[in-house]
Amino acid sequence: MQVMKKQEFMSTFRFWYTWLLIASWLIIFFGLYLVAFTRTSLFSPLDSLISRSFEIPNDLTAPPKLLVWLCGVLGATMIGWGIFVWFIVNGPLLRKERWAWFAMTIGMIAWFIPDTLISVICGANFNAVLNVMFLLLFLVPLIFIYKDFKEVPYASQYEPME
Repeated sequence: MQVMKKQEFMSTFRFWYTWLLIASWLIIFFGLYLVAFTRTSLFSPLDSLISRSFEIPNDLTAPPKLLVWLCGVLGATMIGWGIFVWFIVNGPLLRKERWAWFAMTIGMIAWFIPDTLISVICGANFNAVLNVMFLLLFLVPLIFIYKDFKEVPYASQYEPME
């Protein structure tokens, strides 16, 4: 049995596929965290950052409805996004359908640019840092697996919708 070198392992499709599946679960769990724990003691690290950035009183006994609503909606969106990514990764990306690679890559960039810009403009630099972490979580594996999608026809197996 030949031992695979670390560099060869890191460049294999299976490794990055597994990475993306785990990343999709991290997105789902982070969304659940936002929905379930806003303005609780378990939320205090993020609560402190949000409160300082937007001058919200950091009083857990009187949670502002707006913050609870925003975190709830954001968390629910992240849950849906994570599930969507899981299905794309576990289906068409695993089958190496080229459109899935482009959909994920372009979707990530389309989310990252406006979200990060508005975060920086509004002084929510903590969110910009989180955005960079989430982008790298997905973009690094997508870059490494690009070579697996170069020779695959873009959408030759699909007929246009009428």
